[in-house]
Amino acid sequence: MKFNKIDIYINIIALIFIMMLIGMLFNIWQLVFYTIPLLSIVLMYLGETDEIKRLFSMITLLSFSVITMTVFIWAGSGMTRLDATFGGFSVGSGVFIYIIWPLMTVSGIVYAIIRKA
Repeated sequence: MKFNKIDIYINIIALIFIMMLIGMLFNIWQLVFYTIPLLSIVLMYLGETDEIKRLFSMITLLSFSVITMTVFIWAGSGMTRLDATFGGFSVGSGVFIYIIWPLMTVSGIVYAIIRKA
């Protein structure tokens, strides 16, 4: 059986969902938390399978992916620290409210820019 690009993406998505399920069943919050940006990144790449050959699309999507993962790692590392604050909240909550929420709102705009470029 020969796998094409779409089959590989679907298998990656299934693996991410299995990791999420294991995290939920065994109460491992990191497996659920860190797979959220991975899933959004893989879905954006899935939507861009034809457009990814263009340099602008590849650079934009790659930079957005790196920023998203970096911010989620920052929020995850601040999730357990209650002594530091960010914007009046604990670091994890502050990063979610002030950075991740707007970043995920802009993700639709990033997708539109890539499609129209």
